[in-house]
Parts: sequence; structure tokens; C-alpha cells
Amino acid sequence: MEDTAERYFRELSEGGAHPLLARAAGTIRFDLESGKRSRSWLVTVEHSAVSVSKRRGPADCVVRTDDALFEAIARGEANTYAMMLRGRVAAVQDKPELLVLFHRYMRARQHLARQKAPGARAGAGRGRVR
Repeated sequence: MEDTAERYFRELSEGGAHPLLARAAGTIRFDLESGKRSRSWLVTVEHSAVSVSKRRGPADCVVRTDDALFEAIARGEANTYAMMLRGRVAAVQDKPELLVLFHRYMRARQHLARQKAPGARAGAGRGRVR
């Protein structure tokens, strides 16, 4: 069964051009841990074109967190930057602008998903996510 992280990265790779990432170029590796198990996804961004692989190669930015927290971030229930400040997400960055653009992309994607959700109402989801 496909979990939230697997679905997120599959949809990201199948999503075609991503206009919010038009100014971005580089790689971000996401290392997700669950107990003794660790999984990695390497996201390559080339000016709105995105590819994803399940390998642990070198990257311009490495984001480390646990599976549960990443799933909350992917669903829009947790904020990447707030979790970094609290020490729950570790990020090693050679290109901090890449992480900023990717964070904006994730937030916009979550906003669109809420709008498309059955029963979504105008103005819903405008509350602050902590």
C-alpha cells in the first residue's frame, strides 16, 4: 500500500511543469526515518521540470525528518519552517533559496488540494498552520 510520502513523490514526478519552481535549479534529498528504517528521495529541479528518484545521492539541500512529520507537512498540517525552528526537521543547505522555493511550492500545492477537496467551502483553510 502506498503511503503519503510515496504518493507525494509519485505525484510530484508525474505533475508535469511546476511554474512555482521556474526559477529553481538544483537537487533536494529527503531522508525520512521510521524506527530503524530510512528512505530517501532525490528531487531534481530544472526550471519547473521536476524528476524524482529513490536514491541517496549528493544534493544541494538535504532535509531529514521522520515519516510521520513529513506526512503531516505533505498534508498541510505542519509547517516546514516551524518544524525546523523546533529542531524536528534538519536541513543541510548549500542552496537555501532552493528550499525556500520548494517550501512555497508545497504550500501552494496544499492550498490547491484543499480547494479541490469535496465539500471545500470558500475561505476554508485560511487558518494558520503551526
